[in-house]
Amino acid sequence: MAPKVSFSLDNLQDAVANIFNQVQSTLANHKKNCVNLYKLHVQAASHMESNSRATVKLVGENVFVNVFLDMLSRVLAVKKGVASADRIIKFIGSYLKYANERNESVSTGKNAERRPSEEDDDDDTFVSRFVARLLKWILRGFLAKDKSVRYRSVFAVSEMILWLGQLDMEIYEALRENLIERLTDKESSTRAQAVIALARLSAIEDPNEIEEGEKSILELLSGVIVYDDEAEVRRAALMNTPLNRATVDVLLSCSRDVDLLTRKVLYSGVLYNKVDSPRSLTLVQREQVIKDGLGDREGSVRAAASKLIMKWFDYVLSEVPTEQVGIWEGDDGGIMRALVRFLELFDVIGGEQTALDALNAVFVVKPDYLNVFAFTDDYWTALTPESALLAQAFVVHSQGSARVDDAGLPMVTAFGFYIQILYNKLLKALQEAETAEMLHNEEESDETLEKLHKIASVLSSILLLTAGLDYGDEIGRRKAFSVVKDMLTHPNLPLDLVDPCVEVMKAMLPSEREFIRVIVEIVIDLQDRDVPVEEPVEANEQNNSFSDTSQSAIRRERSLKKPVDREEMTKEERDAADLNDLRCLMMCNSVLERVNGPFEDNSTLRGVLDDLIVPSVQRKELVLREKALTSLGLCSLIAKRMALGSFQLFSNECMRAPDPIRLVVLRVVFDLFLMYEKEFFGMSAEMDSKLVNFLLGIMEVELGKDEPCPEVLSLLCIGFSKLLLLGIVDDPKMLLCLLVAYVSPDTADNQEARQCLSYFFNRYSTAHTRNKIKLQSIFMTAFRAISRLSDSLDESQTMVTPEKFGEMLLAWSDPQLGLEPRDIALVKDNHANVAVDILLALYDSERSETECRILCHLLNQPLYWPEDLDGKTMHMIDLLLSNHGTQCPFDVAATTKALDRFTARFHKIYSKQLSDVNPRKYAHDDDVLEIYELVNVDAPDSDREMESWSPLRKEASNVDLSKKATPEPSDIDGEEQAAEEEHDAASDEDQAEDTASRQITPSLVDEDAQVPKSTTTSTAASAISAPISVTPKKKKGTKRMRTPDSENPTPAERKRNRAAPSRAQPKSESESDDRNGTPTPVKSKPRAPSKTVNVQKETRKRLSTVKKVKEPETISGKPTRSSGRLAKPSTANSITAAKRSTKAPSSKPTKMTTRGRRKLPTPPPPPSDSSGEEEEEVESTLRVSPELEEQASDDLATYSDEL
Repeated sequence: MAPKVSFSLDNLQDAVANIFNQVQSTLANHKKNCVNLYKLHVQAASHMESNSRATVKLVGENVFVNVFLDMLSRVLAVKKGVASADRIIKFIGSYLKYANERNESVSTGKNAERRPSEEDDDDDTFVSRFVARLLKWILRGFLAKDKSVRYRSVFAVSEMILWLGQLDMEIYEALRENLIERLTDKESSTRAQAVIALARLSAIEDPNEIEEGEKSILELLSGVIVYDDEAEVRRAALMNTPLNRATVDVLLSCSRDVDLLTRKVLYSGVLYNKVDSPRSLTLVQREQVIKDGLGDREGSVRAAASKLIMKWFDYVLSEVPTEQVGIWEGDDGGIMRALVRFLELFDVIGGEQTALDALNAVFVVKPDYLNVFAFTDDYWTALTPESALLAQAFVVHSQGSARVDDAGLPMVTAFGFYIQILYNKLLKALQEAETAEMLHNEEESDETLEKLHKIASVLSSILLLTAGLDYGDEIGRRKAFSVVKDMLTHPNLPLDLVDPCVEVMKAMLPSEREFIRVIVEIVIDLQDRDVPVEEPVEANEQNNSFSDTSQSAIRRERSLKKPVDREEMTKEERDAADLNDLRCLMMCNSVLERVNGPFEDNSTLRGVLDDLIVPSVQRKELVLREKALTSLGLCSLIAKRMALGSFQLFSNECMRAPDPIRLVVLRVVFDLFLMYEKEFFGMSAEMDSKLVNFLLGIMEVELGKDEPCPEVLSLLCIGFSKLLLLGIVDDPKMLLCLLVAYVSPDTADNQEARQCLSYFFNRYSTAHTRNKIKLQSIFMTAFRAISRLSDSLDESQTMVTPEKFGEMLLAWSDPQLGLEPRDIALVKDNHANVAVDILLALYDSERSETECRILCHLLNQPLYWPEDLDGKTMHMIDLLLSNHGTQCPFDVAATTKALDRFTARFHKIYSKQLSDVNPRKYAHDDDVLEIYELVNVDAPDSDREMESWSPLRKEASNVDLSKKATPEPSDIDGEEQAAEEEHDAASDEDQAEDTASRQITPSLVDEDAQVPKSTTTSTAASAISAPISVTPKKKKGTKRMRTPDSENPTPAERKRNRAAPSRAQPKSESESDDRNGTPTPVKSKPRAPSKTVNVQKETRKRLSTVKKVKEPETISGKPTRSSGRLAKPSTANSITAAKRSTKAPSSKPTKMTTRGRRKLPTPPPPPSDSSGEEEEEVESTLRVSPELEEQASDDLATYSDEL
């Protein structure tokens, strides 16, 4: 046997280092190394030195602590994510746990440590001293500048905090304050570890020791769950916060968290592991779990919620029932009784849909449970709301299968008698409730009402169950029909039973026409006040039938009576009449929701419309108006003429009506737009503009309120999203409006609107290439609108920063995001065009330094730069970058450096392509000439001028200008001739490009058409039917060198003068437009003839008589980059400042160009199925509310300012 090695403090360093070296490789050896380290710790603690003052010096303990801290200090500087460092931190927590357990098990007198003085407490041991010193040393790392040190320090404390043992109050307060301070650390990983540590520390917090005004740890953790920006931190707080009555509501709020994993963890981690019994949650909380979990849009979250619900059912199944219910017996193994008790966890009477969802989740997870159902006669004679709902769910899940017959479900005739018995009980309960109310007996009245609601709930479930049965049995169908018809005719039938009764009638009657006829007769009976109220039916079957021809003939001849003057009625009579009208309207709505045929095919609906629905629309009672407008909207969905004629009524109600009415009307309006797309949109540009402005006006009014209605905002966002996704509306103002609503403080608490828009923008940006171009076209307009909105916020309001908003727009406009490889080529220049927009905005001398800094930051984001970037776009970016430092330099050095980084990156990517760019190729392009004028550089006319412009071409040129200071006459003639030839060649090239643009126009209208490879990206982009936008007159920056009274012409003027001789012969107006690159709009054969509208041109004509201004740019078929990007327009010269006209604009084609691309005409509107006469009728009947016609400006920049 080898001799035992004696312990020495000199060898302690190597021994501890060996242990730390082992624990960083795997977690499996931590327990063994905890034992070895504890032995070293005990041996080291036994080394003490005596002092002359009768005290001892803890030499060994100090050496051990110093060695331990030395090992730990090597780990703190390691960044997050290194597994070996994480294992060492976890080993420290394991060692403290082991040391405290061993220290407690060993007697104090047998410990190797010695007390330094007799005054020390009995609990002062070498382990407690080690923990106190270690904790004080680690707390110093909480304030380190290095984020890795802060993270590792907080991580170590979170692992140690459960095994610290007893702490002094001073150390505890220091630990608590430091952890609370780390909740605001800028690093999310550090905050997450602080949350874990505080959650574990909350177990020993005494609420009585908290000072007044100071928040407890649980309150701080609740705030983190609700308000922290990072999902990692919220998830850490969710998983570690104790579940009790004070925190359960906050934890359940995570069911609406924006992060998918956080929502999933709530169900699969927190509720599944911490909630043993579902009865520990309240009824409201259980229903919230069901609705949010099973209603989540992600399948993984729904699966986690279903697993939780199945655990709840297993718990109920394992319970021993408090009372043995023997009303039915079946070979089901107790499954049916357990399902009934499971339904008792929810409010079946008032929230049956939630209970049904939970029951369906059980059937989906365990479909075998449906095979054990066995119904007996006793089951149907002692129905409860829970057992009736269980039978309804079984029938719904078993339709079309043999399980219905195997379960012993009664025949239709038997169900007719069951419904009749329940109906008689209901009438009896109604009479008892009326009697109790007359006697003013509140206690008895409450009991009677509760009984009435239970019977109504059972009857509703049985009616819906009956609607799913097979009505091949004629006798059973007649019986059920007579009972249900008597129920609908009764004036005191609860309103909740109207819709189930109509559903049964729809299932029983043979045709839709017969179904409508029968319900209309019932409405006539209810409106006819001379018809006496029938008594409850008896158990025997009645002889009357829905097929009785004599009864039907009499009812058809009878019409609705004119109502008695309400002034002559008493209050009770008016209330009864209003309730009867409400019942009839609800019955009409139930019928219209189930009708699919045209309105004209069912003439019986006309009488109900004229005598009931239309008069109710004019009523003052909100409930009646709401139901009547719903009925009118449902009628409009099956009657095109009615929809077009009643649209003005709906548009008026959208503004002046209360919020409940507006919700109904807005749903109707959006349904009409989706149902009759061609009748509302595409008829004329003027009508399209009015309809879009009508919708935008409603959104602006709502956002402008001090307290906007969240339901109205959500409905508007959903409606706008549908119109844009389906391509019904293609107006950038609507897209801009949604962008503003997405980040507006008014929707900060509107989760429905935020969730809708979050999905919409991700889906919209990847649906089609034209959508990405649309987002690029409004980039600067949207950025400017969000910047203004951010500057105007109150102190209590928060929103997404313009910097973050710009990054989102760049991500949505990224050609690589969500597109097929073959589609990326169509939008490959998208980010390059955004860069041009941003660079042009940086030349605005009035733009703030903050905006310039943000824009330069956006330029340095990972943009998509294609190898075959368009030469013109490349040339424009190079021009703007090369001259920015001399024309509009920044005042802040950091902003200048950011732009220099982008410049260096751009030149590095396209250094070779830039050297091959020929500026003369774009000498006649208006956009390039405008940039030359902006940067105050002469446009190149010859090789010499090109050398003075481009440093790259100057270095590549080998021409020695000094050798020809005075050229020979022959040289001059040769140069002039060469210049003329080059100019003619350039003109021919431009004309060829125009011809190519005209030829490709028809193929671009079709989205599935293939674009030839020789066509440039700008030509493909011009297929987008962007709206007309007016660019204000540009205000020159302060860096301009040429004054207005200077005799020197501008570069643009020199180009016009040089090209003038070649245009000696006069051209016709159409030929001139053709020369400018705007071909005649292509008419599609199947489409109806339409007019091309140019609102901005009419505006310019009106203003030309007041003051002549520079011709503004217009945009057609191509996204814009220029709207308001250079400088803010003056009031006198701004076209957008003029009053808009309501007259129809001219249809004359106009040259419309945008920077860097030739424009294609706007594609004609979609073809209409109607004839020419019908189109004229549509235009004559379709009207928009006058006060809403011009709510929004036609100009995108002006609309952005108004918004």
